[in-house]
Amino acid sequence: MRNPTIVLLSMCVALAAQAGRERPFLDEPRPMSQTAPEWIEEQAWQEAEVKLPPYPKDEALVEFQVDRPNDRFRYFLDRDAISVDGGDGVVRYTVVMESDRGARNLAHEGIRCETLEYKIYAYGGKDGQFQPVRHPQWKAIRADSYNRFRRDLYDFYFCDNLLPRQSEQIQRALQRGGEGKGNPFFGG
Repeated sequence: MRNPTIVLLSMCVALAAQAGRERPFLDEPRPMSQTAPEWIEEQAWQEAEVKLPPYPKDEALVEFQVDRPNDRFRYFLDRDAISVDGGDGVVRYTVVMESDRGARNLAHEGIRCETLEYKIYAYGGKDGQFQPVRHPQWKAIRADSYNRFRRDLYDFYFCDNLLPRQSEQIQRALQRGGEGKGNPFFGG
């Protein structure tokens, strides 16, 4: 009677030798072509023109929760200033941050879901007008304390697997308190 270990080992060696001759899988990657195939149209991303919305009215503000313990701020979105229809995949919105003492900071911003970045287009001024940022730049959204509200907007309200949600989906998420919030599979 043959030893089952030897039989199994010799079968593995035979299969490995056969697989080496046929090469069903490549051992090393093939070099990538410098040009894309003809069927792929390369288009550089271009941001749409940004028009500042009207200054927010209190009755249009919707509070959203931020996953940040001991936060001394309340966060609101102007539901009338949320837009996803620029054709560039950027969700634009006006955020109001209110301290526990009642001081308010306003900004009109955009989140690019595809790259997990944000840009501040304008700040709210004391005169009830937006003051445009001179040279707005895209910056990475991190989950640190300063950017926590942006990360929550990205995760629970604005984006779904690198794609922006539709305006109606965002409005529903605001009414519900965020998509997936409180669900351990969504980090909430």
